[in-house]
Amino acid sequence: MNMMEPLESRRLLSAVVAAATTTSPSPGNAPPAQELYQDPFIQVSYQGKILSRDAVLGFGSFAQNGESITKTISLYYTQGNPQLPNHETDGSVLTIKSNQAKDIASLQSGSVDQGGADLIKQFASEGITLSKNALVVTEATGSEWLVKNGNQYYLIDVVDGNLAVTRYHFVVDPKGTGAKGNAPSISALIASLDTNTNTDTNIKVTTTLRQAFAAYGVSLKKHATIQVENVGSFWYVSSGLLVYSVAYSSTGVLAVSIAGGNTSGVFPPLIPQNVTNNPAGFSASIPVVNSDHVHATFTITFDPADVKPGKSAGNIIFFVNDGSNDVVAVNVSATVLPIAAVKVSRIDIGRLPKPNNPSSSTNVLPKNGLAHVQLSNTGSLMETGSVQVDLYASTTDSANTADATFLGTGEAALEIKSDRNKAVKVHFVYSQVTQAGQYYIFAVATGPSLIAISGATYISPITETISPPEINLSGVATSSPSFLTHSTTQIAVPILNSGNITAHGIVDVSIYTLPPSSEPGASSSPSLLGSYELEYDIKRQRQAIRTIRIGTPVDAGWEILAEITAVHVPADVIDASTLPDTFAVR
Repeated sequence: MNMMEPLESRRLLSAVVAAATTTSPSPGNAPPAQELYQDPFIQVSYQGKILSRDAVLGFGSFAQNGESITKTISLYYTQGNPQLPNHETDGSVLTIKSNQAKDIASLQSGSVDQGGADLIKQFASEGITLSKNALVVTEATGSEWLVKNGNQYYLIDVVDGNLAVTRYHFVVDPKGTGAKGNAPSISALIASLDTNTNTDTNIKVTTTLRQAFAAYGVSLKKHATIQVENVGSFWYVSSGLLVYSVAYSSTGVLAVSIAGGNTSGVFPPLIPQNVTNNPAGFSASIPVVNSDHVHATFTITFDPADVKPGKSAGNIIFFVNDGSNDVVAVNVSATVLPIAAVKVSRIDIGRLPKPNNPSSSTNVLPKNGLAHVQLSNTGSLMETGSVQVDLYASTTDSANTADATFLGTGEAALEIKSDRNKAVKVHFVYSQVTQAGQYYIFAVATGPSLIAISGATYISPITETISPPEINLSGVATSSPSFLTHSTTQIAVPILNSGNITAHGIVDVSIYTLPPSSEPGASSSPSLLGSYELEYDIKRQRQAIRTIRIGTPVDAGWEILAEITAVHVPADVIDASTLPDTFAVR
């Protein structure tokens, strides 16, 4: 700003203020302004609803080891020129072009209503009620007067033979008109305003300037700043979202106006301020201001992991980082519940099948099994959710899954009240134990709130003797006569299953004949009559007879031999048969 006469500076300022305050600013997406929190020009909302000063933003209840939750909060700045209570727009009010002589005479006498003056009527034409008891102080004889009309300050100047009336927020004159208490002198104020004469740098408001503003009912923010426009004559004082102009005239007065809202640049974001009452478990992000300069968003997160059971409540505190001491408090609350202590307390995999042969102590797990896993809730809360149970067989009681044989897994719904048990039925398809021996059966349960491995693992107190599923087919020698016809021979072939499961499949059998040794020229080697595939379905430790019909009659004196050459078994079954196995069937 170029240097100019003080009155011209005041006129220009008045025009700027009048233009700024008569144009309605675009509200953007900000909600209607309301006096919420400590700063009436900042509002906080959640999900479109404005939070009042005493509103609590509840985050709900959490298990102590539960997941964190984040909520997005909106913060709004009111835009334009914030109006103070009982404060009207600063700036030019009117120009009086008639009856000036009588008005000047009345003002010079210290009154607005003497000798035919019509100041009251002129003010009324602009909608302003001017009291006939308004205080009038002559600042410059015959050219400038200060009129204090209640809480309103007006300077009336003679300009080109007319009377120019301008309203100000307050006016500091040598007499301290309207000031409460001892206001600093004007020379002290100018020195305070010119502490730093660099017009490109903002400086902090001094104590002297604070005292002066306070004497006229204005409390400057903690970090209010001064911008020097013209050294010794014109300054801007920024306090929060308000900007005050201060102009000094040759008549020796300082005229202070509200120049408008702090719209000189991007509104400053709010930065979280950690304070002693910041509630445990809560944290807030640095708000991000949108391009409209009036809307900011930030997140508040609650993490129950490090919070003791109970209620955590208090204020998340923010301050405006432009130097204002305005505080925005978001009242938050959450409840942390104790961890539910669910553990596996028992496993019942049912009775294993016993061998028919009493001399055998080998059991085998069935292909399909049903485990009853009992879970106990030793905590103080009901536990709901899903649980997964993995079943293992181990040769030791260490429950080391790395050294154990995995048998199967299953899932089930879980709902256990405090100090209660629940038997969870879990169906399994067992994988195979590959080596016979004594095994402990243990289960490992996992779920959303299961306690440590010591409680989620249960080992059976006794062992089971388990071998892998196997079949063992062998022929049973017999001297039973075969059935002969004139063209065929029917042969019974008995087969024994010495395994531990029922044998199903196909067995390859070859049939040989051997003539009597007394027959002249008899060969000592058997002759092959044919090879056959026989279906078998033989329970463990049982035998079954399969019949083969040969298309050639075999003399009654000849010996008939059967030989098992191959056994076809499923991929998950072990074949323990010793092959080839030759045996006499006649």
